[in-house]
Amino acid sequence: MLEAVAAALVEPAAGLPGAASVDIAARVDAVLAAYPRFAPPFAEALSMLAGADDLKVALAALERERPDLFTPLLEVVVGAWALSEP
Repeated sequence: MLEAVAAALVEPAAGLPGAASVDIAARVDAVLAAYPRFAPPFAEALSMLAGADDLKVALAALERERPDLFTPLLEVVVGAWALSEP
């Protein structure tokens, strides 16, 4: 689930790799270890997205309806992606 969410949030662009092409799970663990306050909303957001028929639609709904969960999810994924080596 994490890999799919990360791929949907950080797509390849401008010659940079998307989140799907990096070991995002290990990097997410590093971000959450450094910023443990993000762990509960991150986990809740992933739980809410699990089983979604259309992940992009579910992410848009989460952003609109639960920004308190979407924002930490986005920050952790983008932070983890930023830790990847080019």
